[in-house]
Amino acid sequence: MQPPINFMVIIAAKELSRDIFVAVINSLQQQSLPPSRVIFATRKQHFVDALPDNVQVIIQNSGKSAALNTAISAARAFCTHIAIMDDDCIPDRDWLKNLKEEYEKEENENVASIGGPNYGALSDNFIGRLVDVVLGAKFVTAGTRYGRTYAGTRSVDHNPGCNTSYSMSVISNNHKLAFDIDINVAEDVVFDYQLRKLNYIILFTPHAFVWHKRRPTVRKFFKQIYSYGKGRTIVNKKYPELKSSTQYIPWVVTFGWPLLFFLPLWMSVGLILLYLGVCLYGTLNTAMPHHNLKEKFCAAFLVPVAHVAWGLGYLRGIL
Repeated sequence: MQPPINFMVIIAAKELSRDIFVAVINSLQQQSLPPSRVIFATRKQHFVDALPDNVQVIIQNSGKSAALNTAISAARAFCTHIAIMDDDCIPDRDWLKNLKEEYEKEENENVASIGGPNYGALSDNFIGRLVDVVLGAKFVTAGTRYGRTYAGTRSVDHNPGCNTSYSMSVISNNHKLAFDIDINVAEDVVFDYQLRKLNYIILFTPHAFVWHKRRPTVRKFFKQIYSYGKGRTIVNKKYPELKSSTQYIPWVVTFGWPLLFFLPLWMSVGLILLYLGVCLYGTLNTAMPHHNLKEKFCAAFLVPVAHVAWGLGYLRGIL
């Protein structure tokens, strides 16, 4: 007989402040299915308060993947499953409950991982709300799963590490299964790839979602996407089988702009309008909810920022 499902929640935090700690702990205490234990994996802790009995802080300066591996090792004695999110996420009240119900379904016996959507926080400022639209827009994410959602539960190749979960029995039964410590951006992509190579199933469910605070300025959004582009090239060098032709589209857009100066004016203007039209179509059809027409329209002009940032990051990773 299988033991009842219980979750340890692992929060990846670059630097753990009191505000982040309080917000996350409060949200987890309000879960309809409370976690058995909570681990913060971080580089620094900016307070020295006594921690609740079921909360642990792991200081790890060797990168996110090493921190996650340390947290998973600590989880083995406490739970049947782990759920992972970022420090700027607040889970829906039924987040863990809905994950548990999916794992318990008879047809999901070979499921090793289940994740769900990450929606922009309702408290985000105007730029943050535009960023949320862009992250869920068509033709923006270069084939990644970051902002893509689906209407129902289905099998996927990967769930973003800001909202995912794993069966500890799968991890324990495959002793070589661990986050690649050479990869600290898109480390979740590589981990899920290892699961698929072992013939396990990864599921997406729209019912287990988190609210994810978006970057509040264009500059911070640019740095985020630049980091993703650079990180993806590092992944592709070590795992060339994970390359996708769609990853090169932002790179082509980035370095295609100078060519417009060598074309007739009418052609350059036409191509720019066509491109902006595609961007607008993408933002009007964003997967992210709770946005009005003004936000979707304005977000179209932020799509080129994402394309250029990804392209420059991708080029930097190649070089």
